[in-house]
Amino acid sequence: MSRRSPTTTSIKTALSSAFALLWPALALPRRELLIDVARAGDFGTFASREAARIAMILAALDDDVISPVPAQSLAAPYPQRCGSLYQWALPQFAEIVDRPQEWRHLWGDEDAHLTRSIEAIADGAVRVTEHRDVDLAVVTVPAEWAPRTTHRFTRVESSTLHPMAINNATECLRVAVVQGSRYHLELRYESWVMLVSRPVLPRPDLRVLAAELDTLEPGSARWRAGAPGALTPRLELFDGHESGLTPEAFLLHVRRFLEVAPPAWDPFTAT
Repeated sequence: MSRRSPTTTSIKTALSSAFALLWPALALPRRELLIDVARAGDFGTFASREAARIAMILAALDDDVISPVPAQSLAAPYPQRCGSLYQWALPQFAEIVDRPQEWRHLWGDEDAHLTRSIEAIADGAVRVTEHRDVDLAVVTVPAEWAPRTTHRFTRVESSTLHPMAINNATECLRVAVVQGSRYHLELRYESWVMLVSRPVLPRPDLRVLAAELDTLEPGSARWRAGAPGALTPRLELFDGHESGLTPEAFLLHVRRFLEVAPPAWDPFTAT
């Protein structure tokens, strides 16, 4: 379980919470599923595939391309847009939770991506190697794989491997993805909140590592990273560039950095 730091939350968790507050008699019989939906929305992990699909539906409501919410509501300024999403979704929330198959047009493509990702990890096409001493999982993806659309929080993203497949495959909260000569390192959301169910290593500042990697790059590729207080800070190459570093060199520097980097984020003291 977690105690949340004071900032925005994903629509999946917020809708589940609002539904439980407004209609507790309806929410209680669905308690475990709603918790799983919230977990899928925030942490990108799930116990039941049904919860993952419901989280995809709720994320799609905030997607300008596929959302069934009226276009004029989505085009409104953020406060009005957000309010419209709740007004549209809450009366239908029980229907969405009970009959996700009827909303397949909102989750079918992303769910197929999740299936392919899970199967690739299971059959070894994608390798997940854990380094528990630094809480790091290294995910090696075939170089030829093309990215596909996913939803994370309220963002539409592209990923070659679905984030839920990765997060369900490892408990490590630092995830490095290696695909050919393209690499990135992400700090999972669980390290941002006040997690009380297990100890969590403090977050380092990945911007320091980005500067170090810039000095090591033999070519023109450059690195960037999010601040440690971001929901899921990511170290990555600018504009899809390929690194001149070998995967072995990249991972060596990542490990060395994680071994010695000082804490840069503490959700229990952050304001």
